[in-house]
Amino acid sequence: MTLLSRLAEHALRQPNRLAIQGSSQSLSYSNLHHQILEFQERLTGLGIGSLAMDLDNGPAWAVIDLAAMGQQIGVVPIPPFFSNRQIRHALTESGTRHVITDDPEAFRERAAGAILNEIATLELCGTTLTLLQTVNQIAHIPADVLKVTFTSGTTSEPKGVLLGRPHIEAVIRALAERVGV
Repeated sequence: MTLLSRLAEHALRQPNRLAIQGSSQSLSYSNLHHQILEFQERLTGLGIGSLAMDLDNGPAWAVIDLAAMGQQIGVVPIPPFFSNRQIRHALTESGTRHVITDDPEAFRERAAGAILNEIATLELCGTTLTLLQTVNQIAHIPADVLKVTFTSGTTSEPKGVLLGRPHIEAVIRALAERVGV
């Protein structure tokens, strides 16, 4: 059973139970499931093949990450401590064509040199998000990769670690077993 199928099951069995507690918003399992399905439709409608994420941890982050997982869209989290050079490197190396951010002006500044065109503004979980398009022409993320997590790059250029569904699901199963879910 996958993480998304388990969430759907919880949404049916315990629709009002708290799934995510954010600083300004909480989501029940039913609401979380609905938000994921709705965002999957948005991603499909926008033709997103890979997506870099530059936003604070919270309900919107979780919904986007889970929606992308359900659509087999590779996600590249951009660490807040990355320098301009490291951000450009992560975008170029991953080949991602889209960035979603909760602060487009700050991200454009942080990603100086990467041409980013605004293509959509979205509302999700009480957060205004902006979808930006990069100049990358070719997506490098293999189809079976769901997440590209870059190393810190403290000793050299950050390196992308490719994580597929089997890697992510194995961690989820191990965590569920450990906490007795």
